[in-house]
Amino acid sequence: MLTTLPNNHTFMSLRISQWIGLIGIAATIPLVQIVAVAKTSVEVAEIAKAVTVSIASSNFQGSGVIIQHQGDVYTVLTTAYMVKKKVDYKITTPDDRAYEVIANSIQSAPGDVDFAIIKFKATTDYRTAKLGNSNLIKAGMELYVAGFPAKDRAITLPVLAVVEGKVIANSNKTFTRGYSLIYNNDTLPGMGGGAVLNSNGELVAIHGIADRDTDGKRNGFNLGIPIDLFGTVANQMGVELKGQ
Repeated sequence: MLTTLPNNHTFMSLRISQWIGLIGIAATIPLVQIVAVAKTSVEVAEIAKAVTVSIASSNFQGSGVIIQHQGDVYTVLTTAYMVKKKVDYKITTPDDRAYEVIANSIQSAPGDVDFAIIKFKATTDYRTAKLGNSNLIKAGMELYVAGFPAKDRAITLPVLAVVEGKVIANSNKTFTRGYSLIYNNDTLPGMGGGAVLNSNGELVAIHGIADRDTDGKRNGFNLGIPIDLFGTVANQMGVELKGQ
């Protein structure tokens, strides 16, 4: 039986038809784009609960964020004014365990920047915060501030508060002590030093101070120190951020 081979013209026509068919199929295949999906407010709150600690003395209440774990030593980032007094501080972790701060572990940031680190020892495995990029924060974005409000007539026991709000401004000009991120989260005294998280649950700032009117009343604006600024002073504070 003889098989007739297609001539060159017929062969090329078949090839062209195949290519057109493949192009048509490819055009119908949707392009897959990987997009980071923002977490729900509940998911962000769970992250905040896992990484935020209470820093307290006999007559003081503040907050901090676990940022590093080396062996049995944990490093907590907070604000320098939270730990400026020479007293014995205790750190209470998310599982309600209290730890003494390691002696002489309090280290303030160099220059006029309101960062400080403190350390504690624990054999329990605690989560560390994932550092975000504070340069990507823009006005209108959602932010979450987490911390432990000071006790008052209603809040009589330490409890973690996670407050949702929005960015008012991410200034390219730094105010006093490194503050430049402004947001409208309704924070309370004692939450200073706590975590400022973006919608992905990443640490983008440390909460610091509330803005006030000329009569001393809070006006609803709060300020944080961007985490990218910590990256510029971390080595001088003895913190290695490689791999963060």
